[in-house]
Amino acid sequence: MIDENNDPDGNFYNQTISQDKYFLDNELNKLILDLNINNSKNVFSLMHINARGINKNIEAINQMLSRVNISFDIIGVSETWVSEPCDLIQMENYKLICNGRKTEKEVV
Repeated sequence: MIDENNDPDGNFYNQTISQDKYFLDNELNKLILDLNINNSKNVFSLMHINARGINKNIEAINQMLSRVNISFDIIGVSETWVSEPCDLIQMENYKLICNGRKTEKEVV
């Protein structure tokens, strides 16, 4: 059932991929502890962030990453809303590989 007051992403993902979940940092830390995967060399870890404008949200993203008890192998960031060059964006302990928009109307 679609909830018209809910985030569009929530409506889409709740209907199509029921096993996926959005986590708050404390929920993610509990899951990491429960699964005993705190920076294990035997675990590949991937995180996706929908930045909705990375320039305005990079500080909050870095703060969240500092609060979770895992260093992700890869962090994918969508909706960065930046054009190249992206060298002003810093994520501590990560190398940024950027493919920003060439023009405002271009979809990458």
